[in-house]
Amino acid sequence: MHRNLLSSFIGLGLAVTASLTFASCGADDSVGSSGGTADMAAAKQLIDPYVGKPSEFPIDEPLAGPLPAGTTFAYLQCPIPTCALMAEVVTGAAGMLGVELNAVPASSSAESMQSAMNSIIEMEPDAVLLPPIEASIISKQLATLKNAGVPVVSLGMSDAAKYGITAGVAGRGSNELAGRLLAGWVVNKHGADTHAVYYGTPELTFSPIMQEAFEKELKALCSGCESRAVDLSITTLGTTAPSAVVSDLQSHPDTSVAVFAASEATSGLPAALRTADIGVDTLVFAPSPAALADIQGGGITAGLGVDFPVAEFLTVDAAARLVLEQPLGSNQSGDEGGIAPFQFLEKADITFDPSKGWTGYPDFAERFGALWGVS
Repeated sequence: MHRNLLSSFIGLGLAVTASLTFASCGADDSVGSSGGTADMAAAKQLIDPYVGKPSEFPIDEPLAGPLPAGTTFAYLQCPIPTCALMAEVVTGAAGMLGVELNAVPASSSAESMQSAMNSIIEMEPDAVLLPPIEASIISKQLATLKNAGVPVVSLGMSDAAKYGITAGVAGRGSNELAGRLLAGWVVNKHGADTHAVYYGTPELTFSPIMQEAFEKELKALCSGCESRAVDLSITTLGTTAPSAVVSDLQSHPDTSVAVFAASEATSGLPAALRTADIGVDTLVFAPSPAALADIQGGGITAGLGVDFPVAEFLTVDAAARLVLEQPLGSNQSGDEGGIAPFQFLEKADITFDPSKGWTGYPDFAERFGALWGVS
């Protein structure tokens, strides 16, 4: 059930951010120069833990004990339909712990987000969970919660600690690791002949962070490999992104691999590439169900899967530990923590129903239940 509810979580990140901010598109920045050699051994070593299997389950420290009777959590629910599904999942996870979770809905406006957070503060919950919204919008409310000693756990925020958020899951550390892994896959596949393009979506806070890590790692692994960056505005996803990509690749016929920060940018792309008779490898971050189906069908070369169902449960787990004043797990503290399992997914790896999304651990609920001492 949880896989199905969160299979399109990445779409939530797109939609939430789209409702709050928009940025320019069309930038084209080149990095690197031709010549040189690639460190193939280092590239392979980097990606090997994520090939053919998911990375390790992110936590193995049991919860110190049951939460006090009457413990309550609150969740700020953004206006996107997937956010309601997220609320259902975290409510179910909290219920496993015997915790009542109150989801407080908000519209896309800053005023509504702030009003919802004020309502949460009035509830005096024991912990607060946040979706991937722009933290600066609710900075005043976050400061109030911090002063009151109420732990806050975010999901998908790039700089949670900057705003006094106690714990962040799938934040900057995840984004930087993803950028490095994408670069490792590209070099492992193309070696010194790499001519890469990174199609970023600047409205998504993780995209520029991932791009910087991608470019830095690519240069470290292959000083002569070439990389350029092109922005695809969030407004083009699901509409004109494929035609923009085709036009760009036609203008840069030496491109060997295209990397996408948002898998929604590849919706309709396989057909567009076939029509234009363009042959490049395509690699997407956090493939959506549609992108997974394209990988299965051979239209997309590969994706770096992100285990969002596990990430959801990880936020509830972190909140529980903070309420118990138990140290966070080794993979839950600071902006560098909270990293959900990753796995490179190619055609042979899509042995599951792609419409239900990907999780490396179908038994994740049972795993968390064992750590929490509940069935």
